[in-house]
Amino acid sequence: GLGGPAAEAGGAEGEEELLENICAHMAEVHVSAAQACEDFRRQEGRHAAVTPASFVELVGLYGDLLGARRAAAECEARKLGQGLGKLRSTKAEVAAMEAQLQVKMASVAAEKANVDALLGEMGRQRSEVERQQALADAEKSRAAAAAAEAARLEEEAAEDLALARPALEAAEDAVNCLNKASMTELKSLGKPPAAVVKVTTALLIMVQHEKKNYSWDRAKRMMGKVEKFKETLEDFDAENIPDWVIEKMDPLLEDPEFDVEVMKTKSAAAANMCMWVVNTITYFKTYRRVQPLMEGLEQAKVIKAQAEAELAKVRAAVAKLEEKLAKLQATFVRATGEKRAVEEEAEEVQRRVALADRLTRGLESEGERWAAELARLAERRRALPGDALLGAAFATYLGPFTAPFRRRLWREHWAADLAGREVPCSEGPAALALTAPLAVLATEADLAGWRAHGLPSDPMSAENAAVMAAARARGRWPLLVDPQLQGLAWVRKQEAAAGGQAPVELRAGQRGLG
Repeated sequence: GLGGPAAEAGGAEGEEELLENICAHMAEVHVSAAQACEDFRRQEGRHAAVTPASFVELVGLYGDLLGARRAAAECEARKLGQGLGKLRSTKAEVAAMEAQLQVKMASVAAEKANVDALLGEMGRQRSEVERQQALADAEKSRAAAAAAEAARLEEEAAEDLALARPALEAAEDAVNCLNKASMTELKSLGKPPAAVVKVTTALLIMVQHEKKNYSWDRAKRMMGKVEKFKETLEDFDAENIPDWVIEKMDPLLEDPEFDVEVMKTKSAAAANMCMWVVNTITYFKTYRRVQPLMEGLEQAKVIKAQAEAELAKVRAAVAKLEEKLAKLQATFVRATGEKRAVEEEAEEVQRRVALADRLTRGLESEGERWAAELARLAERRRALPGDALLGAAFATYLGPFTAPFRRRLWREHWAADLAGREVPCSEGPAALALTAPLAVLATEADLAGWRAHGLPSDPMSAENAAVMAAARARGRWPLLVDPQLQGLAWVRKQEAAAGGQAPVELRAGQRGLG
């Protein structure tokens, strides 16, 4: 409606009352303008006319101004509202991002703690691996040393036993040389030679472990069955002879007659038995000398086996620890990557928060200005009915008048009438500022464009340009009285820039006018 937001706020009754006041004010404007024409003729000697068409123009221009200014105000308010809404949503987004950043930072702290824990565990596992590896190296060295010692002892014992082996073989050969004939011959001796008795005594001591009875009869009983006697000699354990036997044998072996060659002159069987005794004792003494080496060899083998078993055990532990360490390292690499990803996400959120925060801080004062401008726009929309009435009346009626007449009419008469009728306007009931109608009829951009095309900067020229622009907006050309042709030049530039029709120029004395 013609009343605008102020009327709508008061409901149907308020709008109807406001419309009545607007109509009454329009009538008052028309009547006062007609009276001003009479005053203008008397005081200035110049003619100005007010016709019914002027009133129709007033009504039309008022509707146009009210609609255009309302649309402009609503458009500007919408833009400002959108800007403020965007600013508020941005602040909300910043708050959400800050909350998200806190969550991300907590995740970063958790990931860092996890990585640090893994790093500590890896350090402990690595130390344990190194400790176990040192044990493995020590066991390896011990096993190698035991193996070397065993090899040395085995080699040394083998050498000594190799030297003793011929004596044992000679003893075996001597037994093999014993036969029934030679043994029968020997046993048939009634009183054997002393050398032979020494041999049988040695056999009684070694084989029968006899300690007292070394008589010939005792010896013959020992040799009673030749094959059995030979088996006894063959099965004799040459590696385990009691010490007391050796003690008794040493004096016998040292006897010059206890000799194989000597025995051969006495009896072939006695010679073979002498050879068996000498070589068996020789082998035993060699074996006894080698026995500590053999025992050392066995001990070295046990130590080597133990060291190798411990080495295998430690190596298994090292392998298990290394496998665990490898898994920890893989977990550490994965956790480090996850930590870096979370850090990058947090950095990105932090960057966005900082950017948005700078933006909102930078626009904060702008937002305050927008809010203030919205408030001013609301006030302007409220005052549109009165402002549009002043502007329309000014453009319709005040073109022919001088500045004093213009001010007296709209400022002292029309503004007071608006205030009396409670029609909302920018300044309320108080006197309006000098440029109030001009502010309704033209924007700052309009004024700048007009001046760029040569319009003088004085207020009167600006008002005249606004009156002409209002007429042109409704498709009319006003009558321009321009003795100096300054206004004509401006109109031509203005129309040329707008691509409009050139004005019709009439001069005094021009043919066809009379």
